[in-house]
Amino acid sequence: TMILTASYLLWMLKRVFYGPFNEKWSRLPDANLREVIPLFALAAVILFVGIYPKFLIDVITPSLAQLMHGASAAIRP
Repeated sequence: TMILTASYLLWMLKRVFYGPFNEKWSRLPDANLREVIPLFALAAVILFVGIYPKFLIDVITPSLAQLMHGASAAIRP
């Protein structure tokens, strides 16, 4: 399954990025500032969490501890 998925992904990437340009897309404008600003904000958050994940882990740890405590109590006979 993994080999099939990888081969399909490579085939799809080849068609999307290296295939012939479809002229019906030539009229589409580039992204304007209203569309680019949220993309950069999202990219900044993803980059921050990727570099410093402790911030996010510290936020979710209390909820996870409570959830795990409740789950372990439900499993015990």
